Amino acid sequence: MTNNEKLKDLVDEYGLSREEIAELTMSSIHGVKNWLSSPDSVRYRNMPDSRMKLLVDALADREIED
Repeated sequence: MTNNEKLKDLVDEYGLSREEIAELTMSSIHGVKNWLSSPDSVRYRNMPDSRMKLLVDALADREIED
């Protein structure tokens, strides 16, 4: 499973907005939109491992706080 596929699963699971993802991954909203694009789209970009790690860590921190 690619990071982009994992991201889509996390969006569904946590109800994340593009803005939240951008903030949690220290990325631009434009970059997030590219990660969420269809692989057939010219806008599609692979989500870097480092950004996925930031997102997963931030979501884990949220769960600890709850």
